[in-house]
Amino acid sequence: TTRNVTVCFLTPDDKSPLSDQDIKVLSSTATAIRLAADIVDRPRNEMTCDDLVKCAVKIGQDLGVDVTVISGEQLKEQGFGGIYGVGKAAESPPALCVLSHKPPGASKTIAWCGKGIMYDTG
Repeated sequence: TTRNVTVCFLTPDDKSPLSDQDIKVLSSTATAIRLAADIVDRPRNEMTCDDLVKCAVKIGQDLGVDVTVISGEQLKEQGFGGIYGVGKAAESPPALCVLSHKPPGASKTIAWCGKGIMYDTG
């Protein structure tokens, strides 16, 4: 099933035109929002944890960023007992995907976090 997702941005009404860079950033952001909506709206039988990992790895490769996947027993061993405990009975093992971008000369660290529940919460 295909559906359209429209993303709108409100900009200050200072009558200044948006720069090409502004438009590029807003376009990239809208694309990312639409992708996230597509991923989270898929039913469990179409987006398993394995599928989500594949999707995260592809996105990371497309963006040229580092991708780290911690899954199954590795989660428990590395202190992610909550993720491990909740997902260990699932058909595909639970996983944590980390996409990292470390540009040279960066002076700030920014982290965006999200989680997905890959089972029927009833």
